[in-house]
Amino acid sequence: MKIRDDLKKKMKFSKDLLELRDREAKLVRMKRYDEAEKIKIKADLLEEFETNKLDAEMQAIIEKKEAKLRHTQQLALAALLKRI
Repeated sequence: MKIRDDLKKKMKFSKDLLELRDREAKLVRMKRYDEAEKIKIKADLLEEFETNKLDAEMQAIIEKKEAKLRHTQQLALAALLKRI
């Protein structure tokens, strides 16, 4: 759906998550795998939380737009019925 794709492009992860992913990559390059694994676990949990939150927000936006569209269609239908 076009609306869903547009909203996914606009939704971004938090600065904290991006920093954790960056720190994880740096630790892997320094071959400090144990520390990188701990950071990865934290980042995965934060990413899952943020993904769920963004999905809920996106669903709310879609429902709101759908309700608005239904309302405008009902008004248009009522206007047409009134003319008949």
